Amino acid sequence: VLGTMVRDGHITFAQAAAAAKEPLSLANFDPARESSAPYFVDYANRVSRDGEVQIVTTIDLDLQSIAEQAIKKQLARLDETYKARGVTPQVARVALDPKTGEVLAMVGGRDYAESQLNRATDAKRQPGSVFKPFVYAAALESGISPLAKFTDAPREFTYDRTSKYRPANFGGGFSMRDVPMRDGLINSLNVVTVDVAMQTGLARTANIASDFGLPRPEPFPALALGTTEVTPLQMAAAYAVFANGGRRIEPRMVKASGDPHPGVQAIQPSTAFIVTNMLEGVIDHGTATRARALLKNSALAGKTGTSRDGWFAGYTKDLLVIAWVGYDDNRDLNLEGSRSALPIWAEFMLKAYKIHPASKKMNFNP
Repeated sequence: VLGTMVRDGHITFAQAAAAAKEPLSLANFDPARESSAPYFVDYANRVSRDGEVQIVTTIDLDLQSIAEQAIKKQLARLDETYKARGVTPQVARVALDPKTGEVLAMVGGRDYAESQLNRATDAKRQPGSVFKPFVYAAALESGISPLAKFTDAPREFTYDRTSKYRPANFGGGFSMRDVPMRDGLINSLNVVTVDVAMQTGLARTANIASDFGLPRPEPFPALALGTTEVTPLQMAAAYAVFANGGRRIEPRMVKASGDPHPGVQAIQPSTAFIVTNMLEGVIDHGTATRARALLKNSALAGKTGTSRDGWFAGYTKDLLVIAWVGYDDNRDLNLEGSRSALPIWAEFMLKAYKIHPASKKMNFNP
C-alpha cells in the first residue's frame, strides 16, 4: 500500500520509509458493542452452540429500536427526578413471543459502552408483587376457588410452630372486610396473598414456582410477596406460561430449525386462563390502570411490582414484556413499579402495535 502511495505521488519515499517503521496496533473490535442491540448480541453469543459459524437470531430490530426509545424516554424523566441525589438508576427489558419463547428485544442496561453487565439475564433481584400471580396459580392448582373469601385486615401468621410473621399492605391501609381471592391479586393485597399461600401450603407454593422455571423459594410466608431473587429473563419465561395456556417454554435467542418444542404443561390451561383474567383486572381497575389509559382497545394482562426496585410484567396474546428499573448497588429506588417500570412497558407496547398491528382475535379466550 505504501509503495502504491509513493508511485501515485501521495507521499514521498522518506515518508513511506518512516511509516514502515511504525508498529502496528490492532483496534479492539467488539461485535456486540458495534451492533444496534449490544446486550442481545452479547447474550446470543454466550448461549449459541460452540463452533457455530453463522446463526440466525430471533431479534426483531424494529421492536429493539422502540424498546431502546421507550427506555431512553423514561430514563430522561427518572434522571431528572434523581438528579439532586446524584444517582442514576439502571434498567432492563425483555420482550418475547410467549408461544415460541423467541426473544424479540433485549436491553440490559442504560449504556453498553459504560457497563457490559446484562441486567436482563444476570442481575438477580427481588420481584416483589410481580411474583404474586404464581401464588394464586398454586392456590387454583390446589383446588381453591377464585371466589373464595379472605380477610383484608391486619393479621399475624404462625409458621414453624412458633415463628410469627405480620405483613402489611403497601401503604399500610386495610379494607377491613372479606374479599374474593381474585381481588387480592387485582389490588395486590399483601395479607390476603400471604393467607392464600398459607392455605395452599408454603411447600406447594414453592414447588409451583419452580415448575414455572423460577428459583424455588424457601417455604416461609414472605415468599408470597416476592422475596426470592430472579432475573428479568427468568420472570419473562415464567409469565409466558400464563400467556401460553399453561405450557412452559424456554427463551430462545437463536432461530430453531423446524417447529419449536411445544413445552411441558406446568399448570392446567384453566388455571392459566383464570390468572390471566385476574391480571386483566389489574390493568382494568387495579394497580396498573395507567396502562389501560394508554392502550384503550387491547386485551392486556399485567402486574406491577415494587421491592427495592420497580417492575412491570405484562402481555397480550402474542407479546410479553418485562421491564425493571433499579440500582446496581441494590439501594431502594423509592418509587412504585407503576411509576418507574410500567411507563417503559406502556410506551413500548403502544409503538409495537403501530409497527405490527394486532390481529382481530387478540382476546385471551382459549
